[in-house]
Amino acid sequence: MTIFAEKQFQAEEDKLPEILGWVEETTMEYLSMDAALKMQLAAEEAIVNVCKYAYEGLEVADKPLKISLGEDGESVFLELEDKGRPFNPLENISADPTL
Repeated sequence: MTIFAEKQFQAEEDKLPEILGWVEETTMEYLSMDAALKMQLAAEEAIVNVCKYAYEGLEVADKPLKISLGEDGESVFLELEDKGRPFNPLENISADPTL
C-alpha cells in the first residue's frame, strides 16, 4: 500500500470548500481525469456527511478529519478517518424507496 497524499482538517461545514478543494487538487495530481472525477464525487458525499453528522450533538472542540489518498495494488483509495459517531448505513435503513 502506498499513500500519495495525506492531510488533516477540522470536520466543520465552513471548512468544506477548503477540504473539497484539497481533494480536487490532490486527485487531479495523482489520478487520471476520469478516476479523479469519480473519486471527487464519492469523496464529496462522504466528507459532507462527516462534516454535517459525525460530530452532531457531541460536545468536542476538536473534530479531526484525516484524508489519505493512495493505491493498493491496482486499486486507488481515498480513506477518511474521524473520531465522530460511527455510522453504518446497513443498520440505518429508514428511507421509503416508494416515495
